[in-house]
Amino acid sequence: MKQKGFVLLPVIIIIVLLSVVGYSIYENTQLQKSGGNTASQSNLPTQNLPKPSTTPDPTVNWKTYTNKDLSIRFKYPENEYTIKNDTESEMGERYGSGIPNSFIRSLGYSPPRLVSAIYVESKKSYSDRYGKIFKFIPFDVWVFDNSQGLSVKNWCYKYGFYPFSFGKDYTSDTKRCESKNEILIDNKKALYSESSVIMKEILLPTQGYMFVFDTDTTDWGNNTSFIADQILFSFKFTQ
Repeated sequence: MKQKGFVLLPVIIIIVLLSVVGYSIYENTQLQKSGGNTASQSNLPTQNLPKPSTTPDPTVNWKTYTNKDLSIRFKYPENEYTIKNDTESEMGERYGSGIPNSFIRSLGYSPPRLVSAIYVESKKSYSDRYGKIFKFIPFDVWVFDNSQGLSVKNWCYKYGFYPFSFGKDYTSDTKRCESKNEILIDNKKALYSESSVIMKEILLPTQGYMFVFDTDTTDWGNNTSFIADQILFSFKFTQ
């Protein structure tokens, strides 16, 4: 009986050792399939890692326009568009609006004092449904003196979105001047009002000035429908 017990003991030890080794091999195999050590994986904050952007920047090859006097810059497609300075009389003739005199006749007082105005104009000419030839203007920015410190709402009631929209009926329209629509331009809050599906007018007060933007997203082909939004998105203040 003693000899039999001595024979069984080594066998039992060998079986136990083989079980331990087999379990270890199984564990390592499962870890390799799952991608490595579970302890090290739990320490990797994979859910917080930023995903690389696959959307290319459409303005990467655009030219940057800089205006040191106004402390602004924005990008535009130089191959297809050009930058021009504007005045009230020139705009009045271009659109037949007769500003600034039409503003005075309508409201009985003078419009705000213009500091500077620029617009982006297409090099290509287009034709509307009536056969009229014109240059497409997707983006305007007019800068007025606001040393009196008018809020956006008070400015809107007094001047509207001059020179683009104004008049007694317009300035009394609470839906336009008390609009809750806000847009961020270079992290600055601005009020915008859509005068139509394709036109957006924006008021932005900053540093004693009122910036008045007008954007046109008309689709005339050749990507004109998104040019205005891309220019506005690239708009920055340099100070």
